[in-house]
Amino acid sequence: MKTLPVDWDILRDATDNDQAAMKEIVSIYLRTGVENVRELRSAVKREDPAQVAALAHRFLGSSRFLGAKEIEIPLAALMKMGRTRRLSPLATHLVDRTEKEFVRIDHYVKTYHE
Repeated sequence: MKTLPVDWDILRDATDNDQAAMKEIVSIYLRTGVENVRELRSAVKREDPAQVAALAHRFLGSSRFLGAKEIEIPLAALMKMGRTRRLSPLATHLVDRTEKEFVRIDHYVKTYHE
């Protein structure tokens, strides 16, 4: 069973329940997330493990700040692959999972705030 895409309690704790800060953080995450997925996919296609590790690490950090636990799984695996310089064919699948979960987060956040 999947968890909720975002753990609002984590974000509330990180921002001392500052609604304006929460809204800004979520907005930045959603804007940069599309680019993060695109750049990850490109780095995997180029077989650039250092770039995969760096991008996955950055995206993982912002996802943790949001409490987006499901997206952490493929991102952590991509980061490990990149750091060990062993990009396997599974890397493309992990980017696909990352993108799918990001879309779920995006939809959930937009539905939650409407």
